[in-house]
Amino acid sequence: MKSNPICPRCSQPNIHRSHRKSAWERLLGLAFIHPFRCQVCTHRFFRLKPWTHYVLVVDDLREYARVAVNLQAAYAGPSDRGLGTITDLSVDGCGMSIKEVPLSDSSFELRIELPDGQPPLQVKAIVRNRPWPGRVGFNFEGMSPTDRVRLGRVVRPQRQ
Repeated sequence: MKSNPICPRCSQPNIHRSHRKSAWERLLGLAFIHPFRCQVCTHRFFRLKPWTHYVLVVDDLREYARVAVNLQAAYAGPSDRGLGTITDLSVDGCGMSIKEVPLSDSSFELRIELPDGQPPLQVKAIVRNRPWPGRVGFNFEGMSPTDRVRLGRVVRPQRQ
């Protein structure tokens, strides 16, 4: 089985092939130079892997893989607030099951309760989509560097 490279920034092995963004990057692929993205620190980098072709599955166009979780969270926006359960999580966003779906697409503050008694994460997010009743997808817009590292620790153990 082929092993993926480790991230040059944070030294974690939680790496996924990234989408090529330009014709130049497609040309680099012919020379076995492929883009990767760290799922922990979000760093995007290129790696030479001679005679190795990576197949990029396009089922999901997300740049960051999501992991299944069961975390309690609260959301608050200008006119909406409530509680929910985060069912999938990445360093870039999350999916939440909630009883009352927020009507606005404005910015929200999410407070995500972490396992093992850790202090909750405070994240600014926007509604990305509402795939079905009782379900909302959020993209994270703002997070402190400390909280980003803590979030990476929550996501990382489940991806290895």
